[in-house]
Amino acid sequence: MKIINKIIWFILIFPVVGNAQVLGPDQGNNVEISSIAGASQNSFMNKQWLYRSQNGNDWTSTRLHNGISIDNSFLVPGVSSKTWWERDPYNNVQSWGNAANTYLTINQGNIGIGTADPGSRKLKLVTASAETDVGIEVEIGRTTGTNYGVVGKAIGFGANTNIGLFTAATGATSNLGLRIYNVASATGSYAIYSDSPAQSYFQGNVGIGIETPTDKLVVNGNIRAREIKVENANWPDYVFTRDYQLPTLQQTENHIKEKGHLPGIPSAAEVKANGIDLGEMNAKLLQKIEELTLHLTEKEKQLNHEKNINLNQEDRLKQLELKIEQLNK
Repeated sequence: MKIINKIIWFILIFPVVGNAQVLGPDQGNNVEISSIAGASQNSFMNKQWLYRSQNGNDWTSTRLHNGISIDNSFLVPGVSSKTWWERDPYNNVQSWGNAANTYLTINQGNIGIGTADPGSRKLKLVTASAETDVGIEVEIGRTTGTNYGVVGKAIGFGANTNIGLFTAATGATSNLGLRIYNVASATGSYAIYSDSPAQSYFQGNVGIGIETPTDKLVVNGNIRAREIKVENANWPDYVFTRDYQLPTLQQTENHIKEKGHLPGIPSAAEVKANGIDLGEMNAKLLQKIEELTLHLTEKEKQLNHEKNINLNQEDRLKQLELKIEQLNK
């Protein structure tokens, strides 16, 4: 009875315009405030109520539940779906949605988007199972230039989020990876991703200590490694073939006098300007070693021949010396 008196007192202190506010009939312990036909603005409609819960004492069980329901057909003729907002201070919940879906829920400090129950998560996002890109989109508009934000599975910067981070499957597999990319397709020249736990891919040129790498890997500094493997299909075994034109030592000497370096080997100025290809340079050095080996084997043959000649001459001299001694006796 005390509650009914308070409600009546609450109604009486507000101005009444015409007959827009009506105290409805008692139905048990419920008192309803509703509008009569023909009422206009500032009317108390159905679904706005204050009641006492069945359990507990008065000061903890009195519950206020309010909300707003808007018929979209008022704005769009022929559309019967409803949008609504609901606030429940008793359970510390606020919700927004329509007849079919809940758009947003704030439940005791936890936020649910697309769900009525965020659970224990501070932010829970739920989309339809048929969605292609399951995620969030945040776009920060600009009056000039491109927009920035997050779209689907990508965190990007640019009109089409074409610079940023992207999570995607590689090919037809379901293994996901992280891609840092600079094109809208997320498969561009700055991709770092993995299709298995043991493999990673770096797509494009990589520079360490340099901003403009012109090759797959450019390092402006020292590199230390236990082993480096260089593959080269043009290995100079051709030096040992019969049709190879071995340059003479005289030709090599003439080239050194004229150019200041071995034939086929880049000069110091060229190396300073362009660097060297390790595989190619190893092949060239091996070519020179093989040429030198051929020259050495040829010189050894010549030395052995000269040695044999000298031995023969030495034998002949000894024989001549014996004959001279015999003649002198």
